[in-house]
Amino acid sequence: MEFELISLKHQIEAQKYLCATPYWLSEASFTSLFLWGEVYQTEVAFQDNLLFVRTGHPGEQAYLFPVGHGDLKHGLELIRADAKSLGIEPKLIAVTDHMRERLESIVPNTFHYTPMRDNFDYIYDSQELATLPGKKFHQKRNHLNRFMKEYEGRFCYEPITEENLNEVIAFQQKWLEQNSVGDKAEGVLREAEVLKRLFDHYFVLKPIGGLIRIDGQVAAYSVGTRLCQYTALVQMEKGDINYHGIYQAMNQQFVLHNFMDALYINREDDTGAEGLRRAKLSYQPKFLLRKYVAQWK
Repeated sequence: MEFELISLKHQIEAQKYLCATPYWLSEASFTSLFLWGEVYQTEVAFQDNLLFVRTGHPGEQAYLFPVGHGDLKHGLELIRADAKSLGIEPKLIAVTDHMRERLESIVPNTFHYTPMRDNFDYIYDSQELATLPGKKFHQKRNHLNRFMKEYEGRFCYEPITEENLNEVIAFQQKWLEQNSVGDKAEGVLREAEVLKRLFDHYFVLKPIGGLIRIDGQVAAYSVGTRLCQYTALVQMEKGDINYHGIYQAMNQQFVLHNFMDALYINREDDTGAEGLRRAKLSYQPKFLLRKYVAQWK
């Protein structure tokens, strides 16, 4: 197979494969693959009606589950051959339970599966994120109601456009300066490079973006995309915590204005960060999308 570093020239063709794959997972987004492409040295190849994704630094590469309408068994053989040519052990990452079932139906007892808990995606009911109903959302609803009361008449939601993108970029820079300290600095700075790539190519990638203004100034923003007909993906969300309830408001407003026709909202994984895990669990996910590393026995 002939792999190339992922670039915008692959967008249209890759999306044809990814959009036809109702797997819910965040890795099924071309935008996500492209944005993190430089960080993870992500490469793509198209062969025999399948999309292949290889990611990782030399000597540590792994493969995503091949997607498309081609022969999966043949695709797995191609992956093994490619891994052999690189001198690495072949393995698939981000394998969901549905993918696991497919593997077992086609090549039974071939793989050993190890859960990737830090990479499980959090899947939410879109209606619940928009309305925060019942006792389980009592605390979230209190924060949101306080925000709505305190900033009534002072805040508004609007989509990210050519007219306001520079304001979002300026807000992100301010957020970065305030948050790139301590033990989180490395991760924040790495994400900043990803966000720069997003903003540099925003109107080519065409994500869905929105922001909240308070007293005319950007106070939060969020960016996402569609995964498939019934699932949306929230990829980035930043807010100024000096405004009480800003994250609850941004979360709710973004879904309310963009994804009420979706059944589910994927808010990605928690990377194993304890605080992020607590925050994601506090929003009462409908389920966690389990992912495995599948290694040939």
